Amino acid sequence: QLRIYTNTITNDYIDLYGNGQVNAIYDEKEGFSMKGNLDLSRGTYKFTMQDIFPKEFAIRSGTLNFNGDPFLANLNLNTLYTVPSASLTDLTPTAERRKSVKVNCLMDITGTLQNPNLTFGLELPDGNEEERELLASATSTPEQTNMQFIYLVGIGKFYTYEYYNQQSESQSS
Repeated sequence: QLRIYTNTITNDYIDLYGNGQVNAIYDEKEGFSMKGNLDLSRGTYKFTMQDIFPKEFAIRSGTLNFNGDPFLANLNLNTLYTVPSASLTDLTPTAERRKSVKVNCLMDITGTLQNPNLTFGLELPDGNEEERELLASATSTPEQTNMQFIYLVGIGKFYTYEYYNQQSESQSS
């Protein structure tokens, strides 16, 4: 087990569980260093969005490789945050009224602890083919995927695009 604090002000951290060997070394000239590899089986990535909303992502798998400076450790983490119920009517007016689905918000973290790279994705673990196609249509570009991810993690619902609001208003009038 290893806990790494990523932000001491908001108390954000990564809890890692896995197998491997890591050596912590202190040398008066070189300072503190760590060397070794961890194959991760599970864990938690807790971070605070906008310094207000703490969220916990489950680490599904990954690796952590130390080769000296601990802040330059190489990350490869696959994480998951589940929104238990999000309405598909936010994506399209043709979705069944009150049709809600469970959404897995996926975040892959690569790079180093000091400079991580984040890649977002979404999946409907219990969705049918039509619902998955609707989600794929709403996330066909990286920008759309990022927007939906942020809304789902931040407020628990899909982002409603402006053109959808305009279509709904014109249909009702």
